[in-house]
Amino acid sequence: TIRQSATTADDSGTISSLRYKRDIGSTGDATNRCMQLQPASFRFAGSHDDGDQHFGVIAEEADQVLPEVVKYNNDGQPDKVRYVEMVPLLLKRLQEQQAEINELHQRVDALAS
Repeated sequence: TIRQSATTADDSGTISSLRYKRDIGSTGDATNRCMQLQPASFRFAGSHDDGDQHFGVIAEEADQVLPEVVKYNNDGQPDKVRYVEMVPLLLKRLQEQQAEINELHQRVDALAS
């Protein structure tokens, strides 16, 4: 049996069973704060340069808006972004937007009748 830490993700997925969770609650205002992040295109610098164009957010900016998704280096500086933690927030926002779209469709249909 292979054991994964709670933060481990591999080809088979990320641990997500209710059996391994506690303090379950709403995403609260994190969904709205996620929408404040500014996506950017960039190339890695220095020893991280792989020559490719990448897309993401800047860890220092994410730290100001949504520190829950930021990993810090040994000096306490923002270093990495845990993008997998943003997926549920984006899914929640997508659901909210779809509900708004559905409501607007109903209003348009009522006006057209």
